[in-house]
Amino acid sequence: ALQPLDFASIQAALCPGGSTRDIYLMELALQKQMEARVVSEPFLQGAAVAAYSSYVRAYATHSRAVHKVLHVGQLHLGHVAKSFALREPPTAIAKQQLKRKEQTRAKES
Repeated sequence: ALQPLDFASIQAALCPGGSTRDIYLMELALQKQMEARVVSEPFLQGAAVAAYSSYVRAYATHSRAVHKVLHVGQLHLGHVAKSFALREPPTAIAKQQLKRKEQTRAKES
């Protein structure tokens, strides 16, 4: 069974005995490595873009009661994209998806 893992234990595992700055630098290096891997592998990039899009759509479909707390307009899409190891800005991701949809429709015609 999976056990919950708190963020502090992940940080400690990344940089045992390190200062706050050391941990930050390690996290930054890890983020850059993940982004580089996603950029270099088309399958990973496609999966990350699909996951990002699904997350944003799911976020926007919360109930009205939840919208008062989690307003989609206040969501920083650049930060969300970064959390999926995407380097492109959200507008570029949206353009990519639109282009893919158009290509799919053209193939079906």
